[in-house]
Amino acid sequence: MCTAKLGADHPYTITISCDLARVLTVAGRSEDAHPLAAQVLPTAVRVLGDANTHPTTARTRSYLAELRS
Repeated sequence: MCTAKLGADHPYTITISCDLARVLTVAGRSEDAHPLAAQVLPTAVRVLGDANTHPTTARTRSYLAELRS
């Protein structure tokens, strides 16, 4: 819904997607969380900045690393 209304590059869409990836991970749905985190990370870096400058990018990168381990 956020993507349809605001677009994939909107900061709210990026943040909500990152948070959803985390919720899916905690719920034991890593198979759903991984593709979402992998999809949103490049957008977060491009729009918000790298992990050193924006907390949402840092969280997304962290979640993705956790899913890969």
